[in-house]
Amino acid sequence: MSFKDYKVITSLPDPAVVTDAVVRDRIAMIGRPWKIRHKASDIVLLLVPDGTFMMGSPADEAGRGSDEKQHKRVIRQPFYLGEKAVSQAEWGAILGRRAATPDDLDRPIDTVSWNDCKHFVETAGGELRLPSEAEWEYACRAGTKTAFSFGSSVTPSQVYYGGGDFPAPYKPVKCGSLPANQWGFREMHGNVWEWCEDMYGQYPDEGTEAAEMVGDGSGGRVARGGCWYFLASTCRGAYRGSLDPKYANDFFGVRVAKSLD
Repeated sequence: MSFKDYKVITSLPDPAVVTDAVVRDRIAMIGRPWKIRHKASDIVLLLVPDGTFMMGSPADEAGRGSDEKQHKRVIRQPFYLGEKAVSQAEWGAILGRRAATPDDLDRPIDTVSWNDCKHFVETAGGELRLPSEAEWEYACRAGTKTAFSFGSSVTPSQVYYGGGDFPAPYKPVKCGSLPANQWGFREMHGNVWEWCEDMYGQYPDEGTEAAEMVGDGSGGRVARGGCWYFLASTCRGAYRGSLDPKYANDFFGVRVAKSLD
């Protein structure tokens, strides 16, 4: 991997952030820096180890959708993923400022379509890309098996979600405002939906170890994580959204990824 487009921030994972000692050792064994910064945009990415996990949700999970069949997935290659969703400032560094006020610069970019996000990563350089749906859920779960990385339920101090009387300030909170999961990723649950590379489709049969995309494009592109406006149940790690790649509103943002060479 060439680091000409990146600055190394930290070579080894911080035990206060990556709290699983086994995962810290696995990251260290990859031989690549744990935390890097994309020079052109200022986006910070964290290294994720390869591994196996159960994607989807068990039959008894509250709020479960019919398209969440639980199945084994293998992440065959380590990869980098954005520590946080792309901020207004980071988007602006590549494609021009969109934030209404300076106070909004640290909030996630929103009102972006899948097509917009593809244009962003292609323009930004550094071989940035959108994460696959499997990569997204793997990093969101961070070794956990519950509905949320924080447990079977969440509180507003952990996840920014809505429902009933929708929460002020009626827009996403600033990136990095809420606690990180066990691998260091922030606001993967709630705040803004995050577009993934995948075309939406039904999951394959139980026991598969395939890591490739499953959809044929007829169901649109996948978005994950829920957002500040909808119920906590839509912010679960397994919950899947699917929309036309041209669709955009103020609930949708993006988190970027980077493959290892």
